[in-house]
Formats: sequence, C-alpha cells, structure tokens
Amino acid sequence: MAKTSKPLLSPEEARAKLDEQGLSIAKWAVKNGLNPNTVSDLLNGRKKGVRGESHNAAVLLGLKHGKVNRASAAMSV
Repeated sequence: MAKTSKPLLSPEEARAKLDEQGLSIAKWAVKNGLNPNTVSDLLNGRKKGVRGESHNAAVLLGLKHGKVNRASAAMSV
C-alpha cells in the first residue's frame, strides 16, 4: 500500500489554522519550543524554512515535508 503524505499548507493556511485553534503565533511557537520571531518570519516569507529552527517550524506547521531535528518538538498544528 502506498504511503500518502498530508498535503502541504500555504503560510496563509497555516496562519488560518492557528486562528481556528485560537492560538497566536507566539503562543504556538513557545508551546513547540520555537522562537516566536522565527515562526513569524517564516509565515511572513522572510525565512524559507531551509534549515535549523525555521526548518523545524516549517515541518511542524505543515509548510513542508521532513523530519524535525530535535527530540523535544512533539506538537504540530
């Protein structure tokens, strides 16, 4: 059986999902052990999510496929 991956979200869709859950970017970031400025920069297009913390945030937000590169990140949108 073929493995199907979840469709990727756009930054606007990820932001809307946070709004649906009643979470601010800052609250979601802290809850996931991320810097709120990094998450904000990612959602506003100032960061691409290529490596490091912005990569982790992009994966957790559903903006890209990949693995989170730290053991403490367990939450997602």
